[in-house]
Amino acid sequence: MKSAEEFQSCLEASLKELWKTASHHTGSTTLCAKIAQYLEINLREQISLTALAQRFGYTPSYLNRIFKKEYGTSPLQYLTDLRISRAKELLLRHPDISIKTVASNVGYEDSRYFSRIFKNETGMTPSAWTEQEKSGFAGEPSL
Repeated sequence: MKSAEEFQSCLEASLKELWKTASHHTGSTTLCAKIAQYLEINLREQISLTALAQRFGYTPSYLNRIFKKEYGTSPLQYLTDLRISRAKELLLRHPDISIKTVASNVGYEDSRYFSRIFKNETGMTPSAWTEQEKSGFAGEPSL
């Protein structure tokens, strides 16, 4: 059996390690939330992983790793998801809006590139997606 001093020393070491781990996790969670908020606010801007890393003071690989661990996706994929989601909102609210205007509003300078990304993410072009939404099928089988 350990002496009281050995037990106390072991307990202190365990608590310090637990605190260090908890503090690190909380710090990375807060950092990831700040990155996500930055991406949401600046989704129209041209943002690279390198620029994010410089802005937040970490290496690109570290940011990518902790963000992926926290959100299940990379910061740039998160940004793409935000942009596509915003594009869908615009297309639903303004069915006659041009694809070029939608692309510009969600951070893509080139509407053809935007259409390609939209299709990669949704399986259809922005026009086809809008038509499907207008018709009310939204991918559900008819009865």
